[in-house]
Amino acid sequence: MNNHNKVDQELISRLREHPHKDPRPQFVEELRNQLERHESKPGGMWNGHLRAVLSICASILIVLVLISSQFTKEQNAVENPATNTTSEEDELKTLLSSNEVYQPIYENLVEKTGWQKQSESVISFLESARTGDEEQLHKIIKQKDKENIQQSIVFFQQITLDELKIQSIQKNHDSYAIEFLFSLKDSTHQIVAPFRLFESGEVGFNHSFQLVDGTSEEFKLTEEEANVYKKFQEDQDVVHLKDLSPISIAKLYVQSSMDGDSVTEYMLYTTRTQYVQWTLKTHLEQAKNVNPNPEAIRRAFNGLGNGVFIKRNENEGSIIYEHEGRPMSFQMVKDENGIWKVAFMPIQ
Repeated sequence: MNNHNKVDQELISRLREHPHKDPRPQFVEELRNQLERHESKPGGMWNGHLRAVLSICASILIVLVLISSQFTKEQNAVENPATNTTSEEDELKTLLSSNEVYQPIYENLVEKTGWQKQSESVISFLESARTGDEEQLHKIIKQKDKENIQQSIVFFQQITLDELKIQSIQKNHDSYAIEFLFSLKDSTHQIVAPFRLFESGEVGFNHSFQLVDGTSEEFKLTEEEANVYKKFQEDQDVVHLKDLSPISIAKLYVQSSMDGDSVTEYMLYTTRTQYVQWTLKTHLEQAKNVNPNPEAIRRAFNGLGNGVFIKRNENEGSIIYEHEGRPMSFQMVKDENGIWKVAFMPIQ
């Protein structure tokens, strides 16, 4: 069928669909011209359909290529598992070789827990905390808040890994309670720190410590502490405290309680605003109703002088000591002038 006949047939079909039985001659001529122009174009009305089909085919081809690529990767992983395993083994070797104590600890953990990958997380935690790698710690630690991560780093700045040992490992539902024995850098004391290893590979660390070799020795000021205490009683000038350790300042506080010196006692509390809980006036009013028993107070703080001070962060710390076989914690706060003072309600 030639193009002329096609136009005639299309024209007759369009006229039948027209709402008027006798359309204007001008309309008929314009319609014929329109059909002739359309028919004369290469491909005519089929061009649009062809483009749509080609576009769909191209999309299908792209999807097939992506699927094939992914399948190839997965197939290679199945056929060559040694490549992935070798990479993981190399990472573990590098981690364990970063400190000589890591290898025996790792082997002990795997033996006691049966968890190889999770045990690797413990070593990674120790190394990340030691090097101050906050990003890596965030991936491993159970309590992911920034404060807890920073406390972990601060703690590891105060200990040495030279004599790091596992004190105990105990199964508890979906986790293991692990007690590590740490040595302090500036002390001959050792402390036990509890960790928890979860099946997910996360490591919990709650910063609760116990002094291993502490003794409940009788509370008593040293000669230096007694001299500073006498000067501070006279004028409450904190300059007298600047060369004392947090433990010594805590002992001055206890001595002032034994002496019933409420003013000196209050002036040894922190002045850092967000930690202040009551005023000197309130303190003195409450003291009127208290009859201190010096010997009872002394016995209550036996062992404090033989404790160790551990910072939690830049402005907070605890004196860890043993009292009659029980672990105790005495809270301290660093004032804006850099001097450590006693926290309100320090015993926890």
